[in-house]
Parts: sequence; C-alpha cells; structure tokens
Amino acid sequence: MQALLSPAITELTTESGAYRLLDEWLGRWFDGGVRSLGSQPAVLWPAASRRFGQGLITRQPLQGGVEIRVVLHPRAEGAAVVDTALYQGKLITDFVTLNFWIRSKAPGTGQAQLAAQQVAELLKALLTHPDSRVLLAQKGICQLRPQGPATPMPSADYAMRLLSCSAQLQYTVSFGDELPTEDNPGTVAGAVHEVDFRESHPVLTGEYLLGTYRWTAPVRLSGARAVAWASQDEPVVLGLEVNGVLTGDQLTLPVGPPNTEVTASVVLDRTLDPNAIVRWRVASAPDAPQTAWHVTLALSVSASKVAASIPLRDGVTGRLVELQINDGELDVVDTGTGDEADFTI
Repeated sequence: MQALLSPAITELTTESGAYRLLDEWLGRWFDGGVRSLGSQPAVLWPAASRRFGQGLITRQPLQGGVEIRVVLHPRAEGAAVVDTALYQGKLITDFVTLNFWIRSKAPGTGQAQLAAQQVAELLKALLTHPDSRVLLAQKGICQLRPQGPATPMPSADYAMRLLSCSAQLQYTVSFGDELPTEDNPGTVAGAVHEVDFRESHPVLTGEYLLGTYRWTAPVRLSGARAVAWASQDEPVVLGLEVNGVLTGDQLTLPVGPPNTEVTASVVLDRTLDPNAIVRWRVASAPDAPQTAWHVTLALSVSASKVAASIPLRDGVTGRLVELQINDGELDVVDTGTGDEADFTI
C-alpha cells in the first residue's frame, strides 16, 4: 500500500499530527470497499466517518451509519540520551493510549449492534497486523497494541463499543547544523572508536542522517558500517560529506524484503584537519515507502599519525608540500596527492 501522505509527527504536532495520520490511515480501509488484510480472504470494510478529540461521546450527534472517534490520552514521555554521544538531537518517545469509540445507528432490530461489532473486529485486526501498521510506523506511530477485543458500552442512543490501544509516538528533536558535536581528542588517542549517525524515518535523496561531528585535533577515518531496514526498488547510497562537500566516499545499503534488516560497510582512508565537520548525506534513494529506514551508521575514528606538519614550497618545482612528523619519523608529503615526495630547497 502506498505511503501515507500526511507528514510525520514532530515536536510541534504530537497530537494533531497523530490525528491527521490516523484519519488518512483509517480512511483508506473503512471506505466501503472490499479488500484483504494479510493472508485473510477479502471482506467488505464498511464506510465509517472519523472524528477526533475529547467530548461527551453519547451526546454528540452521529452523522453517518458508523463513526470511529479517536481520543488520545498521554501517559508518559521518554528521551533517549543520545544527543551528546551519538548525534545532535534526541529521540523522543511519547507513551500514549488511543481510545477508539465505535458508534452505530441503523434501522432494524440488532443492525446497529451488528455494524458496531463488525467495525470493531476489523479495527482490532487492522491495529494488530504488521502489514497495515508499518505505514503508521514510518511516520512515527509505533508499537500499537490493542488491549483485547472492543468492549460494549452502555448507551440509550447508539450501539457503542470501546477499543483501547497502547501506542508510542516517536520523533526526533534536532539541534541544527550549526552545533556539531565536538568529539574528545583524548578519547580518540591510542585507539579506534566509533561515532554514530542515525535516522529512524524513511531516508530520502538529499537529506542527512542525524549527526554532525568535528574534532579539535587531526583524526583519521578508517571505515564505516551501517544497519537498516531494507529498501525495495533500488539500493540506498550514503555519501560522506566533509565541510559541506561530498568526498566521493560512499556506503551502499542493499535492497531486501520489506521490514528486514540489511548491513553494509566500507573501508575509508581519510585524514581530517582539525575542526573539519563531518556528516553523511543520502546521495540516492527510492521514494517512500520503498526506501530504507531505521538507519544506523557507525564511523570509525582514530587519532591521526600526523603529530605536526609544516607547509613548504619546493624551491625548484614550486609544488606545495608538507613536512610531517609521523610516529617520530620525518616525512615530506605532496599536499595535492597525499603521497610522499622528494623536496628541494
């Protein structure tokens, strides 16, 4: 099924954004059409109007034959502590309860009760099946868990049932590109360690993984490895960017079946000057929902072997070279190629 068109949840739209996504999602199923869910045979999905927000349910007029009203109740909030060690931002998780009130009013003995029961059963299946929930997860509504079958509720005016469902609303709060994380040079010295770049939502061409780093001392990038939920139509290519310019170093995430994990790695040999800013850009990717998501990339970093360098110009050829102290030895390096070079004063 095509990805939802409504925007993903952000820190500005935790309630209204969730309602928009649920409205579009429910409207695709409860439209009076015949369709199948998973491996089950195709059935009729009754048309149902959608309403959202608090209110005295039993006193609100019912405009159609069946209505689904969604009320969001917040329970708790958690923030993943990843903005200082992994990337510039936080992954926020809001733990909520979604109450789905199903109301029906239809002529004929028992018809309203039958319609409410049918919609409630289909809704529970929809909230339970991973194939239908994935579209909401891509936009930040995750971990949907219905709390048993819908409960019949007393009402003198309608046939009414209540289906409660726990859920998590996930979104990232980014601090912007102007605040790169300064990795501690003392941590780098003497050993290789990793810094992480992440994106929980579908990755699209031209966007960046969350994470911006710089180091106050020279460092060497020796490799990168990544894990993600696979794309389908074409691979996702991630490009290394230093000081706003793509270096040509790339990591390619392979295609795979939907909602399966894939891995990839690349060997790097790049030395960075102090205060160089590093990011990973999505160089190419298919459109949502075929693109990869839940991407985590680990970049291997170590102290550069260059303890000191002095820029010089060759007295004969005019080439720019650097006089470098590498592990206690004195080397002359061509700044254009990075290779060792002869030097004439």
